[in-house]
Amino acid sequence: PWVPGMDAAGIIDEIGPDVATELKLGDRVMAMVVPQGQHGGYASSIVLNQNAVVPAPASLTYAETASLPMNTLTARLSLDLLKLREGQTLAVTGGPGAYGGYVI
Repeated sequence: PWVPGMDAAGIIDEIGPDVATELKLGDRVMAMVVPQGQHGGYASSIVLNQNAVVPAPASLTYAETASLPMNTLTARLSLDLLKLREGQTLAVTGGPGAYGGYVI
């Protein structure tokens, strides 16, 4: 079956033998995933390239952590594309939501 999801958060339970990283077993991490078949972020276990995985903020739950990568990247890219200049105003609707909250 196809497994959706582009954001993931969890704990490292294995690191490949040729992977050079400062992360270690048991570390809390977050990642961005390109879903392909059973390789989506909603899988219970997933193998990822080391460049897709970064340490997770210790103060956040896994659900909060999993919302960071794609929502913050989308907010950042949106703001970059708008090329707002000093003094311009941007109205953000849905500020309490993930995307709107990160834009604010």
